[in-house]
Amino acid sequence: MPRFRPPELYEGNSSNYDLFSSDIWALSIVLLMMTTKSKLWKKALQSDLTFSAYTQDKNSIFANTSAITSEAKEVIWASLKLDHT
Repeated sequence: MPRFRPPELYEGNSSNYDLFSSDIWALSIVLLMMTTKSKLWKKALQSDLTFSAYTQDKNSIFANTSAITSEAKEVIWASLKLDHT
């Protein structure tokens, strides 16, 4: 499903495809969807307004929930780290 694909797969970097990192990204999306009760972005692309907002302000993904600890946010942020290589 596109929702669970990391951004580097949309940017043509599939030759450097890291299965482990991709699985961590997908797991983090599931965790995020469970904690926020939201589907977030459709694709991890700048053309997706929700994803674009996240890249500008990582707190934007938690706008509709207050029931998440700062520690959980840190885990999610670390797991959804954007690969700028």
